[in-house]
Amino acid sequence: WGGRALLKATMSLLMKLTAPLARAYKARVGKQLAQYGLKLDDVVTPTPDVMAALKKLTPEQMSDRNKRIKRAIDLQVKKTYLAEEVQALQKPFEGYLDYKKEKALMHEKLTYQ
Repeated sequence: WGGRALLKATMSLLMKLTAPLARAYKARVGKQLAQYGLKLDDVVTPTPDVMAALKKLTPEQMSDRNKRIKRAIDLQVKKTYLAEEVQALQKPFEGYLDYKKEKALMHEKLTYQ
């Protein structure tokens, strides 16, 4: 076994072992976000690229985001969750921020200045 082949085999095995854990974790996070009516992009760490992406949101998108966050805070203070039928309608992994693109653009600007 060469070094690359061993590394590839090890990575493959790790992926097979961790995939079920990753799926379970994603399901848990999705459920927690849905309980409060949030999307993953609502709770992402505000790095410079995320902040740049937020500035590019339409007024409607920003309003929707702010409403979701305010509702989540209200629910948390009241120690309650959205109704089950409302939770079922949530799409917590439906993104609206293009911060990965912003990160690439920021990196490009720094690289070619």
